[in-house]
Amino acid sequence: MLSSNGEILARVIMEDAFQEAEAILDKARKEAASIQREALRVQAEMRRQAENSQTNLDIFLAKAKMVSQAELAARMEIIGQKEAILQEVLDVVRQELYALVRYPDYASHLLSRLTLEALGWLEGEEFIIQVNSRDRQLFTDDLLALLSAQSGKKLTLSEQTPDIEGGVIVVRSDGRLLYDNSLEAIFQRSEEAMRSAAARLLFN
Repeated sequence: MLSSNGEILARVIMEDAFQEAEAILDKARKEAASIQREALRVQAEMRRQAENSQTNLDIFLAKAKMVSQAELAARMEIIGQKEAILQEVLDVVRQELYALVRYPDYASHLLSRLTLEALGWLEGEEFIIQVNSRDRQLFTDDLLALLSAQSGKKLTLSEQTPDIEGGVIVVRSDGRLLYDNSLEAIFQRSEEAMRSAAARLLFN
């Protein structure tokens, strides 16, 4: 089944955020590469200095262990940077998705699309629309009538105002079915796919 418009939007935001995060990762790669180059230089120097005596061999092995630890630390630094970037990308996606409520055409465009999309997932003829207290003021009688005409469904605006950032929750009039198309739900439905896509780019 095709992804919803909201989930596609979340992925588009992720791609923009990921481009910014790449610069951070590139810097981390360069720093780790510098550590690894220095470790290899020290290791090569130790090989040249190592002789057949047991004392020098012990020194060589001790220093080699230190070099290996430095290389491991460099790798762990890269992994830590990648994991931090992955979380940062997801946080940016969430923030920008929630910021859509400030757009001038939020009510006429996005809120309407999310309502129609939710209705498309539900069977029935009569539905109740739930939005937060801010969006309830945007959901005018004219908008409700327009969406009713476009969907062919009877729509009622609920007195309940759920604690959501934006978007809609559509409930069938008998209360037995609902579709949560709030911005939080859109992000949650998209999060795993976005996390997997970002991880493939970061860790491959």
